[in-house]
Amino acid sequence: MSQVYNSFVAVTIFCILYYFIVGSTTL
Repeated sequence: MSQVYNSFVAVTIFCILYYFIVGSTTL
């Protein structure tokens, strides 16, 4: 249970950082 939750949090943070980088580079 905790492993799945940690994986979900890791993917969410990665996606947020990815969108922040893409948004900053395109803008």
